[in-house]
Parts: sequence; C-alpha cells; structure tokens
Amino acid sequence: MSTLPDHVAAYKQTPVFSQDSIPAGLLKTHRTKQGVWGLLQVLEGTVIFCPEQEGAEKIKLSSGEQWVIEPEQEHHLELDGPVSCFVEFYK
Repeated sequence: MSTLPDHVAAYKQTPVFSQDSIPAGLLKTHRTKQGVWGLLQVLEGTVIFCPEQEGAEKIKLSSGEQWVIEPEQEHHLELDGPVSCFVEFYK
C-alpha cells in the first residue's frame, strides 16, 4: 500500500534509526496495534519490508521512499547495508 487513508492523523514518531541503533524487535515479526497505521520512511540506504502473509513479496525501499503499514499487519524489516529510517504512526 502506498498511501494512508484520509481519515487518519499522525500521533507519534520513532527516532531516526541507523543499522546500529534499530531496535531488534523491528527485525523480528511484529505488528502495529488495532487501528494504527505505520509509515516507514527511508532516509538513506535500503530497507526491506517483509510482510509475513503467505505469498506476500518483500518490498525493497531505497533513500527517499516510504511504505504504508496497515493496522495489525505482521511484518519485519531487513537492512541492506548502512541505513537511516524512521516510522511515523497514525490513527
């Protein structure tokens, strides 16, 4: 998904993470809460968004790209070298 619904508003943002500071939990299967959308933004490098749904393809995001994470969507991230990224949360 590439756009957020019109009815949601930002309420929280993570710090900017690097390959050295990204929380281990983001690299393992996790999900957003019910009714909460995420917006993964890649500032530098390459981050791979990995949906956990059967048959879902991984999405490779490079500098300047973003990805919308749907509520309760199980996923994890993979890093491809040095990165800088953050997540904004909407509800």
